[in-house]
Amino acid sequence: MTAGAVYIAYGEASREEARRAILQLGKYSSLPIIVIGESVSGAHHIMPFDDRDSKGRWAKLNLYKLSPFSMTLYMDADTLVKQDIDRIFCPVHEGFDMAIAPSTSQGSKWLWHLSDEERSETVSGVALQGGVFVFGRSPRLEAFFEEWKRQWLQWQGPDQGAMLRALWKVPLKLWLLGSPWNGGAIIGHNFSNKGKHLWKDYRKRLDEGTHRHLRVEKFLDSGPVGSPSDTVQ
Repeated sequence: MTAGAVYIAYGEASREEARRAILQLGKYSSLPIIVIGESVSGAHHIMPFDDRDSKGRWAKLNLYKLSPFSMTLYMDADTLVKQDIDRIFCPVHEGFDMAIAPSTSQGSKWLWHLSDEERSETVSGVALQGGVFVFGRSPRLEAFFEEWKRQWLQWQGPDQGAMLRALWKVPLKLWLLGSPWNGGAIIGHNFSNKGKHLWKDYRKRLDEGTHRHLRVEKFLDSGPVGSPSDTVQ
């Protein structure tokens, strides 16, 4: 199976972040790298794509069609790899559809960035952080990405709520990554200061077993969600 990394970059600031991310990734991995959007130095291939959303969300929702890899690692342009990441592909090798980290914003902060209308239309479940994830290829994944697009087109804002609604329509077998993989010691993420505090609070609640929405034993560093119902319920 061919594995590769994909970034999305539109605009000067995003291109500069992607350039730094690619340079950093090259220190720890020999993965082929594709940038969807505009030209970024260091990428092995640039894939122009007419994105209908200024933040690259439409390109992200088309990852299944655009990526040439049998296993794709997507990372936001403002992430920085800090150590070897090859094992992030292990869940896909073992039969999981996708590996992704849960969001720090659960409970009262669940999908706080969505409109009230969209939030009310989204069935409550574990919010996922879409800035880093890896996926394979299968008819189910293809159907999921198509449903993700359909759900996003209703409001055309942030994509996390659309992802949860798509998971209800097309359940996936997910492996939930721990916080080191998105904003931590393995893959850093340029969260705001508020986001960094949320991660700290999230880890504290996991250690104390007081998280209101997650089954704590499954998220200490990384771990599987055995069935889709464990993820979106």
